[in-house]
Amino acid sequence: MNSIAQTVTLKINIVDSIPIKNLIAFKTNFKSKTLCSQYIQQIPSLLQAKGYATANIDTIIEKENDFTINLFVGKQWQWGKLELPNEIENLTTLNKNQISTIPETILNYYENQGFPFAKLKFDSLYFSENNTINGRLQIDPGMVYTMDSIRVFGNIKLKNRFLQQHLKLFNNDIYQTEKLKTISNKLKELNYLREFKNWDMLMLGSSYLVNLYLEPVNQNKFDAIVGFLPNNNQTNGKLLFTVDAKLNLFNAFANGEQISFNWQQIQPASPRIDILYKQPFIFNSTVGLNVNFNLYKRDSAFLNIQSGIGIQMDISKKSNISISLNNFSTRIIDADTNQIIATKQLPDVLDMNISNLGIHYQYNGAIGVGNAKRKGFDWAFSSNVGQKKINQNNTITNIKSGGYNYQSLYDSIATNTYQLKAKFFVTKYSSIGKQTVLKNALQYGLLLSGNYLKNELFQIGGFKLLRGFDEENIFTNQYLVSSNEIRFLFNNSSYFFGFTDIGFTQNRVINQNNSFIGGGLGLALSTQQGILNVSFAVGKRNDLPFNFKESKIHIGILSNF
Repeated sequence: MNSIAQTVTLKINIVDSIPIKNLIAFKTNFKSKTLCSQYIQQIPSLLQAKGYATANIDTIIEKENDFTINLFVGKQWQWGKLELPNEIENLTTLNKNQISTIPETILNYYENQGFPFAKLKFDSLYFSENNTINGRLQIDPGMVYTMDSIRVFGNIKLKNRFLQQHLKLFNNDIYQTEKLKTISNKLKELNYLREFKNWDMLMLGSSYLVNLYLEPVNQNKFDAIVGFLPNNNQTNGKLLFTVDAKLNLFNAFANGEQISFNWQQIQPASPRIDILYKQPFIFNSTVGLNVNFNLYKRDSAFLNIQSGIGIQMDISKKSNISISLNNFSTRIIDADTNQIIATKQLPDVLDMNISNLGIHYQYNGAIGVGNAKRKGFDWAFSSNVGQKKINQNNTITNIKSGGYNYQSLYDSIATNTYQLKAKFFVTKYSSIGKQTVLKNALQYGLLLSGNYLKNELFQIGGFKLLRGFDEENIFTNQYLVSSNEIRFLFNNSSYFFGFTDIGFTQNRVINQNNSFIGGGLGLALSTQQGILNVSFAVGKRNDLPFNFKESKIHIGILSNF
């Protein structure tokens, strides 16, 4: 047995004068010599179904991984009557009135039922008047073949169990041509590897081996964005320096997993940490596992901690759905007791716990990867609904001033209520000629609750959503943002761009509605170290004018390793 099979090619020479293009669409590439030899034996039957009753193969020449045959086609007759075997009389895909398609239909059926070497033979042929032939079709299905295993050649680290799940090819499953045809496309879905050679097969006595030739691709990503926000309100008019760093690791443990770590410092004394772990095909099932953790400290005001665990399932190669259980807790860091004493009111930041059920759907239909997308749609929807419980804060309840019972302040609000949080986005990419791409995006967020607190609101604004404004400094329970960007491409990774962002927000905590408009220019440039991204943005709120002294400058680098 050869350790590695080779892709086999077939060349067909027609020895009479029939043009090959007028015959059938011959297969010319095969995953093994055995499959090629079997196909060669079927060629006369395929031609006889077209009416070439005397078609036969004169010679077969085999050289290493190439076959050459000399084929005699002969005269074409019209079919009269063809008697079919009983076992395929009820085959739903069979068109008995189209005799020329019957052999291919039958062979396709058997090739997807575990019989790669099914044989057809036209028997008892006789000729009638008016150039017609009649006969009987015989079928020999041959031996049932099952998959022995998948073998991987190359320096990629990938567990066989994961490969079987991803390719939907399992040990001892029957031979199915349609599944085998999807191998290369399914491998392309894994961005951390590539085929350095087309896959092939090795046929054994009653089983087959699938040989994959794979090598790793540098798809681990380090993404760092540095922001310079001059004359910033959060720093009393001084320059605010921000950092957003993200590390993405793919297939670190050879199971197709993704590990993501994100650290942000985009407001003064306000760090954020995001950790995400995705594991496909847990317990050999079709679902994956998602685990996430988020910590956010807002200066001396509050600390938010969120965690979740869920399952994810691919609906198609472009879409997936996930369901999760999540917990959100927030605590006051430094309650302003003087303000509470003066107003006899609770602050807009309170301790609370929220437990919810989440659902998320994502569709990736745009053609291309990352910033190289040129046309199509991406969209996603997520919703979380659950119970919100407001907890009493000891610093507030223990205030001693003027004999007032500050614990009674909690009697004025609903401490057990609900929370619903939903988000939606859609992005459209359109090509204008070869070097210009339009990107149009719409994002919407909605928070509903029995009462509203500042530390549960969405935080938007900045480089990722609503450019031209301070990073995540717009608190809102409902927002709608439209982003429009035009890109002038130098190549797939480098382009100059201009953009406008328009947004509308509602803040039920302070009963305020605002509109925003921002715009700017930028450059993405491919370098040896990665993709360098530089952008300049400025924005205005409905009640404030444009102020170029408060413009935002961001410099980012995206590097694969």
